[in-house]
Amino acid sequence: MLKNIVDSVLSNFKSMSKKEQAQKVVQNHMLFAGGAGLVPLPGLDLIAVTAVQIEMLRQLSNLYGKDFSENQIKNYISAITGGLVARAGASALKGIPVVGQLLGSATMAITSSATTYAIGQVFVTHYESGGSNEDFDVETFKKMYEQELKKGKEIAKKQQQPNKSASTVVNEDNNGGTDIYEQIRRLGELKEKGLLSDEEFAAAKAKLLSNL
Repeated sequence: MLKNIVDSVLSNFKSMSKKEQAQKVVQNHMLFAGGAGLVPLPGLDLIAVTAVQIEMLRQLSNLYGKDFSENQIKNYISAITGGLVARAGASALKGIPVVGQLLGSATMAITSSATTYAIGQVFVTHYESGGSNEDFDVETFKKMYEQELKKGKEIAKKQQQPNKSASTVVNEDNNGGTDIYEQIRRLGELKEKGLLSDEEFAAAKAKLLSNL
């Protein structure tokens, strides 16, 4: 019985487009990160959430056939998120007995899910446009991260509503930037066909991202 369920899930996953599979990876790790954010010990929750985010990017790298370096990815996460200041604040609240633990856990869960969503969207967009882990431009994607973080917070809050699955919420909130991301993907295809130079592609992508 269990094997049949697993086989069915795997079959459905493989029938998805690569982008749909990538979004499923992000959705799953949003939930994992939210759970990791509920770890009651300050500091340990940060370690758990970071581990979830690194695993998400490992899976996305594998999906798109990109070389993966954990240290490199850690540096990228730190650079585009501006470090761990916001999450550290939520984590520190847990050190306050009772009220602090409840407030800190709730805040940390939402923040962890939101940052995971934003990081995931940044890398999916980068990979969809033909980018690799060697040519990731931190400055280009910082603004996109901030935009996606706002979406991620709303999605994380909605996930707490009854009868709202992760995929439903993400699909509802993911339409705003779809056109721009689709244009970036198409630019990537043109570059791969030799119709755009690397410089032309980089300039066009940066211009599109500036509109987010």
